Amino acid sequence: MVEIIEYQDKHREGVLYIYEHVMHTPREDAVADLDNVLNMPTGRVFVAVDGEEVVGYSTFWFTKWNMVGYIGMIGVREGQQGKGIGKKLMAAMEKYGKENGVRKIYVDTGSDNLQANIFYLKCGYFPECAKYDFYKPGVHGIYYVKYLDGSK
Repeated sequence: MVEIIEYQDKHREGVLYIYEHVMHTPREDAVADLDNVLNMPTGRVFVAVDGEEVVGYSTFWFTKWNMVGYIGMIGVREGQQGKGIGKKLMAAMEKYGKENGVRKIYVDTGSDNLQANIFYLKCGYFPECAKYDFYKPGVHGIYYVKYLDGSK
């Protein structure tokens, strides 16, 4: 059974594997991104584990001055996608956000990533804006938001 827990050092290689092989992030960038989130005062990394195996992860942080949260990355291991693990990771980040007074959460993805765009909509996020040619020419950044405070 898959459970969502907070990151521990023993999860590092499993998380980095998903960064590299599912998210297609070069190792040095994956290490830098993971360490950056872990060093943020409000940063959290959640891992989905099945026994001892890391099958998913997500990174999250919020800024205290405006109480806005940000999902950095969310990834689920090949062969484990479509089993609700991503939704469990989203719920864990939202719970952490609510417990800390976060008003809303942002996440972005490329306009060419149909799977992620559908996933965020199914999780109750709605597109707020786009940044044209953000990822590369012709691939726009679609920014999704979900209000946790019930204001929208």
